[in-house]
Amino acid sequence: MDETEKLKNNIAKVATGYFLDTSVLEIADGKGTKVEAWNLASMMLGFALKKNMLLIGEPGWGKTSAASIIASAGTGFPIDLYRSVQISGHPDQSEEKMIGRPDYGSMMSGKEDVIWQKALFFPSITLDEFNRLPEGKQAELLDALATGRFSYLNDNFYYGDKCFFATVNHHDGGNHEISAPGLDRFHLCVEFAFPGAIYRGKVREFKASQRSTLTDKDLTSRILEIIQDKGMPVKDKLEKIDSEREKAAKEYSKKSGIEPLTASEYRAFQEKVAKIGMSQDASLYMNCVDSEMNMTQKFGTKRSCDTIDDSNHAKELASKNIVNGLSPRASIESIEDFARALAVYTGAEKVEKCHIDAAAPYALAHRVKFTDDFKSFHSEGVRGCIFEAYLAKKMLEGVSKNFEKYKNDLIMLEKYIENKNKGKTRKSKEGLSDEHWDRVEGMVKEDLRKIDYPLMREHVGFIKDVYRA
Repeated sequence: MDETEKLKNNIAKVATGYFLDTSVLEIADGKGTKVEAWNLASMMLGFALKKNMLLIGEPGWGKTSAASIIASAGTGFPIDLYRSVQISGHPDQSEEKMIGRPDYGSMMSGKEDVIWQKALFFPSITLDEFNRLPEGKQAELLDALATGRFSYLNDNFYYGDKCFFATVNHHDGGNHEISAPGLDRFHLCVEFAFPGAIYRGKVREFKASQRSTLTDKDLTSRILEIIQDKGMPVKDKLEKIDSEREKAAKEYSKKSGIEPLTASEYRAFQEKVAKIGMSQDASLYMNCVDSEMNMTQKFGTKRSCDTIDDSNHAKELASKNIVNGLSPRASIESIEDFARALAVYTGAEKVEKCHIDAAAPYALAHRVKFTDDFKSFHSEGVRGCIFEAYLAKKMLEGVSKNFEKYKNDLIMLEKYIENKNKGKTRKSKEGLSDEHWDRVEGMVKEDLRKIDYPLMREHVGFIKDVYRA
């Protein structure tokens, strides 16, 4: 069993024995491909790829439990350990309780040492009720969310990237808005909601299984004692914790049927995801999404401080329906990386457009601010997801229509650039007809403002700038 099959097996074990997840992701590949237990699967993929995730929903629907179970299944440590080290969000939370505090004993002898909080010693960190933190408190975690690096006083804690699971309740009087920089640091969001009344007995059964199989008070106490040993350097603590994990994982597998991946297996999966190829359609479509969301005819770059460009040239573009644009973290590290992961997970030979469409709404829902007009127009639509994910799907439908409309021209422009990069001329060109070559050169002579579609305008502008055509 390779690392991908082990991941799938672990997700299936969790979904059939420890946590009820009825969510399903459909991939429109023409083969009826589905990802069962999508919430759990996306979280396990996030854990494997060290991506951050927002877990959204009403209180009590298992967001925090799911985070501890996925972290447990990913490492072989018990769920009670992860529950005991999670970072709680509340208005009075402090940097000292979330990250680290001064070692006053060392300070008495003239040294400035930090006692790091317990959560930092694990590959996954749960930020429970993250939106109960005011914006200033959220800002204290921004660098850690982006890099896995924690700073306190003049010291740093960094031992590789981490996966953050942040639970977020729907808006109520006790929580706060998450800042735009904070939202952008979460790669994906999924919703935990009512599974159906017929599953009450299954929920009770799974909770009992969690308590009887996935907890281990003795091991939890042992790991916490290692962390609290003031005489042991951080690096030694991490090595000792990992040694305990390797020993515990074997017993964990026997008890639970879940077989946590080794460090080398996680690296192999990450490499597999990074190396899988993208079809021409997938790559071109991703460029269309990126360009439509980030460019306007009137103002150039899409800016949240500008008014909406609703001119005739912009009416069919995604940028007309959104307030803010799309960061490289969103397009590359979120949409594209999760589309790659989906392709690997489902056994596809390469990333196709359908994988982009499947992953993108979950990468966009929490990041994109849609215009009031767009929200109003789609407010009555039948949907089985949070409103923002539904809006993202509707927006992508528009991008897909434009993609089909302009695809041949875009391929022609890319082929022209490819020939130019090889030093080809009209006589020596490859894969491009004389008619298309002449058409591109005619487009290059035109005023860029006459080209309505932003990605085409980008290509023509590139040709003008680089080849002085």
